[in-house]
Amino acid sequence: TWCGPCVKEIPHFKEKMEQMKGQPVKFTFVNLDNKTDWGTLVSPFVDEHGIRNQTILLDGSLLDENFFSSNFKTWKGEFIPFTILRKGDKVQEVNGSISKEELENQIQAFQ
Repeated sequence: TWCGPCVKEIPHFKEKMEQMKGQPVKFTFVNLDNKTDWGTLVSPFVDEHGIRNQTILLDGSLLDENFFSSNFKTWKGEFIPFTILRKGDKVQEVNGSISKEELENQIQAFQ
């Protein structure tokens, strides 16, 4: 099943991607579903939302608790959505849903 809040956020990210086209910014969606679901669930989803070229597939069944603690300050993999913004050494993590306004504010804080 798909994360309802994640689906609601995708249009906000796509709008920002279009607004920031040509700027030195990269948007990447990371999917943590098990590899067995990539063809039947993930592929149709990313195509439907037009984010295939921005999506990385990571087999969630291969991850352990060390993956999260080694790569994130606050996220332990216990929920989605999760947003991370990074510019140089500056990192901001947003646990849970992010509104259009909060996304805009977070991005502006990095410019």
